[in-house]
Amino acid sequence: MITTLDVAIIAIYIILVLLGGFVVQYIKKVKTHLMFIVTESKAPWYIVMGLLIAEMIHGGQTVGYTGWVQIFGISALWYLIIIAVGFSWQIPVAARIRKEELRTIPEIILKYMDAKCSIIVGVINIFFYVTVMAAVCYLSFAAFAQALFGWPTWFSMLLIAMICLIYSSTAGLWSIGWLNFMQYLLICIGIGIAAFFGVQGAGGFTEIGATLPTGFFDMTPGPVGVGFITLMIIFFWFFGYMIWAGTNRSLMSGKSPRTTTMGALGATLGYLPFTVLITLCGISAYVLYTVPGKLANPDLALPLLIKDFVPTGLAGISMAAVMAAMITTSANCLFASGTTVSYDIVQKFIKPDASDKYLNWLARVTMAILAFAWLAVCVWWQPLVLYALMFAYAVSAGGIIMPSFFAYLEHVWGRTRRTLL
Repeated sequence: MITTLDVAIIAIYIILVLLGGFVVQYIKKVKTHLMFIVTESKAPWYIVMGLLIAEMIHGGQTVGYTGWVQIFGISALWYLIIIAVGFSWQIPVAARIRKEELRTIPEIILKYMDAKCSIIVGVINIFFYVTVMAAVCYLSFAAFAQALFGWPTWFSMLLIAMICLIYSSTAGLWSIGWLNFMQYLLICIGIGIAAFFGVQGAGGFTEIGATLPTGFFDMTPGPVGVGFITLMIIFFWFFGYMIWAGTNRSLMSGKSPRTTTMGALGATLGYLPFTVLITLCGISAYVLYTVPGKLANPDLALPLLIKDFVPTGLAGISMAAVMAAMITTSANCLFASGTTVSYDIVQKFIKPDASDKYLNWLARVTMAILAFAWLAVCVWWQPLVLYALMFAYAVSAGGIIMPSFFAYLEHVWGRTRRTLL
């Protein structure tokens, strides 16, 4: 049962997140635009780790994944496996990427192709990121808050929009990196608490093993098939992560190639305990709700698990952890979108002599416009967001991944385009 104490913990968490950005800004005194967008490549390994891991852990891998276990059984684990495998492939190339002076994906495209391609890729990146932000953050958090607190949809979305905006616009990548690392720790603790009490509530591992039906353990990839899973591992998650704005900037933020490699390794290894804990949440919820037929909506599995079985006070920590998973990813999306406008479009092609103060101001204003514009879309036209999300993935595959494939190979491995083509 959610109590006033749990709500107070959530409130304290939100206040700390909002204050955190201003504290980092006070400490780092971020003034230059290069420091704002990539920390002037001075970040330690754990900042790189925090930035990278936020690309992986989000609402779809907390609330969403727990729900998928209710539908697909243990085969839902394939979702986490393909992300973990694909993401780990950044480790061998992290140092090589960091050695380059190209800090953003449109900048890479500009070097190897032309200005038009660079602008097109930048605009597609913006559309992709703000759409994912809206679906992962606004809609997921609204459903989560409605199930736990009964908050109205508009209030939940407005709250999360303001948090993400302040989170990402104070000290830029410095504040996002510091806060992402701290929130990763919170995510592991909070999901660990939910997993522990979920397993206990389901009667322990012995009872869980005896209750689960035989079909639950079928690891067959299901309707998507082995071929699709293989394609996702080899192509989409490897090159997808590599050529998305947030990942590239995360790698470029490290203070040395070795630091960047350590950050990529830390993010990959740090993802593993999360996958175990969130899977335990999914299995526990399956025994508690799906087997007895108590669950009408699979997406409510994790909120109900926290609400029904995690003790007062600890439930607030678990809820804060789920919020952290949504906020970190969404803040990265919003930040990448705003700085693509200021750095990759305005500074490169419209106003190359613009001051750092102007560019930082422009990035923040762009983030505010995008945050509240998509908030309005989510409140009044929710179905449009889901259609836009599917369209964004399709456009990103054709408009970012395919045109960038050879250019990025050349960028990473130092080969010529003529050889590749």
